Amino acid sequence: MCTAIFDCMGGYFGRTLDLEYSLSEKVAVTPRHFLDRAVYFEGERLSLVGCAAIRDGTALYYDGLNEAGLSGAALNFPGEACYSDSTGSPHEIPSYALLYECLRVCRSVEDVKRVLSGRIITNSGFSEELPATPLHFMFADVDSAITVEPLAEGLKIFENTVGVMTNSPSFDFQLKNTASYMHLSPSTPANTLAPDKGLFPYSRGLGAFGMPGDYSSASRFVRATFALSATKPGCGKEAYLSRFFHIMDSVSVPLGCVVAENGLDVSTLYTSAMDLNNKVYYFTTYGARHIRKVELLNTELDPERLSLFEMYSEECITDAPSAMDMSQF
Repeated sequence: MCTAIFDCMGGYFGRTLDLEYSLSEKVAVTPRHFLDRAVYFEGERLSLVGCAAIRDGTALYYDGLNEAGLSGAALNFPGEACYSDSTGSPHEIPSYALLYECLRVCRSVEDVKRVLSGRIITNSGFSEELPATPLHFMFADVDSAITVEPLAEGLKIFENTVGVMTNSPSFDFQLKNTASYMHLSPSTPANTLAPDKGLFPYSRGLGAFGMPGDYSSASRFVRATFALSATKPGCGKEAYLSRFFHIMDSVSVPLGCVVAENGLDVSTLYTSAMDLNNKVYYFTTYGARHIRKVELLNTELDPERLSLFEMYSEECITDAPSAMDMSQF
């Protein structure tokens, strides 16, 4: 369970990670001159920042943003992802490396389309501990977004005009299903049922009556699409960043509301928001709602080795400002 969103209005891309366990994820920065153990795509290597599980000195990214402003995320795609067995072809790439390699060499969504053309996605796992996971991918630059899905009929690339991706079923199904909710609106509905019968709205928000409220992938897709289309940024320097996290709140999963097949509780472990223009990675976690950031272009970071930042911490609760002088009122 996860949701990814591209807000072209504000220039942000990000995702939720909804799982029943953590792999001790860290925010990681891979510098341009980091020596990769394996290279699948040719081209100049770019620096990137994102959330990753660290294994054997390797950052296995869940999402990320590179120095050119290209962002991406890998989301769970159970029952749909179709990989090939490895045959040693030079066109192969294991599923766990696809996001990383694209962010290491691509500067735009168009570059991603180019490097993935003719590629074979294999079921090779990173290790015995981390076998291949069914995944699909979303990439976004400041201008556009795509969804990449390894399906039985081959690797499919969809133009993602709604700026949303969740999980299975496939992206084309999600679009068709969402079309069933085209009537949703943030405005108060007109009485078209019986205009002469004196019917009046009894509450604000009836324009969105019927919007699904469960945590299934199809329902989260609809809610995210509605919120992304309707939510306004407000005022202030960080208005679009605040807008982004509020949109993500509409699809986050509270602990205990979803129980996985293994009996464990699912929750939104973290939410990321990547500033594609200024190359900044923002994040919150379930237990620490205050926004933290890592700047990719920070010149103090090591130019050759991974830089890691702790994600999970206790909530930072501060006192309210001093009581106001009531004499001025």
